[in-house]
Amino acid sequence: MSDIRKTIGNTTEEKKKKKEQESTTPKRRFTALDFFLVVVLLLCVLGIGFRGTIAEFFLRAEPTQEVKISFKTNADNLTINEVSEIEEGTEFFFDDKNRHSFGVVDHVEIKEELMGYSVSGIIVMDARYTDSGLVSKDNRSVRVGETFNICAGNYTVCVQITEIPRK
Repeated sequence: MSDIRKTIGNTTEEKKKKKEQESTTPKRRFTALDFFLVVVLLLCVLGIGFRGTIAEFFLRAEPTQEVKISFKTNADNLTINEVSEIEEGTEFFFDDKNRHSFGVVDHVEIKEELMGYSVSGIIVMDARYTDSGLVSKDNRSVRVGETFNICAGNYTVCVQITEIPRK
């Protein structure tokens, strides 16, 4: 019985010692540095969540304007059906599903090649000049030599940008 009393006495003494140690160790306090870190973390989360909206806010600060760029088809083996879809007034789209406008054909030259037809001409597009070059209203970079798969009518045509006028 005395062993049990000693064991119970030891456990109560251990509990008292733990309480004394807990009361002597300082508790963590919320400081200005903690507040700053929480604010930075919240701003990062908000920035990631609204990155598209924030980008549009800063990118739309400069208005778009009509720009005439020259193009040519990247392949010389277009069929007559594909070529007939590309005429003055035809609107080019980046993709057929979302119908993001690339621009409207202003001038077209069709050449008959050995294996088919090739097309060159001028597209009028809404874009803005930036330090890195021309950017479409859908925030796509457009540079000389770049190729795009453009939807024209019922066909998708690969075009290459041959000339962009200087600002």
